[in-house]
Amino acid sequence: MADYRDALSAAFPEPDERFVRAFEQTLTDIARQKGSRGASIKRRTMVLVAALVLLAAIGVAEGLRSGVLQMLAYDMLAAWGKVQPEAQQLVTPQQSSVTTERMNVALTEALYDGSTVRFVYTVTLRGATERLTEETMNDPDGAFMRAVTADGISLWGPDGFTLNGEDISMTGGSRSSAAPGEQPGQAVCFVEIQLASEGIVPKGKFTLEAPIFYGASKGKVLTIALDADHLPGVRNLTPAAPIRQDGVTITLHSAMQSPIRFYIDYQVDLDEGAPERIMRDWMGATIVDAAGKPVFTSGGSLSWGPAAQDADESRHARIHNEYAMDNAVPDKLYFAPDKGDGDFIAGDAFVADMDRAIALAPQGGK
Repeated sequence: MADYRDALSAAFPEPDERFVRAFEQTLTDIARQKGSRGASIKRRTMVLVAALVLLAAIGVAEGLRSGVLQMLAYDMLAAWGKVQPEAQQLVTPQQSSVTTERMNVALTEALYDGSTVRFVYTVTLRGATERLTEETMNDPDGAFMRAVTADGISLWGPDGFTLNGEDISMTGGSRSSAAPGEQPGQAVCFVEIQLASEGIVPKGKFTLEAPIFYGASKGKVLTIALDADHLPGVRNLTPAAPIRQDGVTITLHSAMQSPIRFYIDYQVDLDEGAPERIMRDWMGATIVDAAGKPVFTSGGSLSWGPAAQDADESRHARIHNEYAMDNAVPDKLYFAPDKGDGDFIAGDAFVADMDRAIALAPQGGK
């Protein structure tokens, strides 16, 4: 796997100053929380993606509206903000709010699309007279960040959450971002929490408590109310059982089409003695139509790592992919590996191997 790591390193250049500043601010915020709420191993994924998503907010001159779809539009690429018409039907207004010594914190909207919970909350400094900029929002010596720190508020979401009363560590693939809001002294915070990829499938009406507070405000939570039975435009395409092929087992933990994203979370386990080339083929797998043409133009792997804590990731890997719903989706879909004639990491064109492709068909429940 050394050649993979070398190729990946070459594919990603040194980040610019804006990225470094955003990433360092994220780590600083988490460091302030350490010891107050505990740390989750899966938080690492959220930290890295949070810093990436922060680039979306960098350079935004105007304050953001506090709606979940508006914040979604400021993701890493413009295409990621595109959604299907049913998306608005998934949005649920929220009422939960918390007042701390210096700040007002309020949920505005949330949605659940069969795979991921997304929500937006605002953090507003009382008495502020000027709108924040990206620089003043992140300035640790500025009035806003001093108040955020003193009151123990996270702008980057929680380390974990409570679902219907059950405490759960932050799931892999989850992420967050923050940007200046429309009101004076206001930041708008956006959080995505993966559920289906971890086998978490709520039924009916459910509540999710987000403990974004620590230190002086420890114990306070924002409570999100959602309904898993009303999901317009959502299709569950997850196969019921793992798929055995020559030298490998492919387990699709979740394959979900929603008006927001197409999600696929899968595990690749090579047999003893099977060539590592098979792993490379499945690392580059994507969603295709019946002719083997990739369906989505924007998307790819958000997280990749060992299938278990002590597993050899070159032979037992778990991968989470998301694709933007930026075009129409055909009824017949397949999850196909690369044919193996090129090198997708090096930028070679993807060629679907339809002989090994997995058909994705609607399942019961959604």
